[in-house]
Amino acid sequence: MIEKVVAWCATREKVRYEEVLKRGFGALPLGMENSALLNMEAHFYNPDNLPGLHEIGSMTETPTSFERTLVSAYELAIVT
Repeated sequence: MIEKVVAWCATREKVRYEEVLKRGFGALPLGMENSALLNMEAHFYNPDNLPGLHEIGSMTETPTSFERTLVSAYELAIVT
């Protein structure tokens, strides 16, 4: 699986970690606005183009089916 992730990410541009958080949650988590982590470059693995929290609709809507989203995705951090 790791080889698959590395191969996929090698063909894409890195993004700032801030963008990774915004894609998953729709906004930065509270208290992270001035964090140095936000400026780190990261690979964003999303081959299925799963939607983030801000793209799945209102939390007041009744879900009609289980939808795969970035909200429940795992984060793999490799610091070099």
